[in-house]
Amino acid sequence: MFPDVMKVAIALSLTVNASMSNEKMMRTLVHMLERMLIESK
Repeated sequence: MFPDVMKVAIALSLTVNASMSNEKMMRTLVHMLERMLIESK
């Protein structure tokens, strides 16, 4: 996989652990991750 994507995935899981109940933040991060995956193809 791409190093940048891995960094985002790590940051995403850290954020999930930090704020489990923040669904809006979760959705924003997921959209960012999806966008990065699309752009890196």
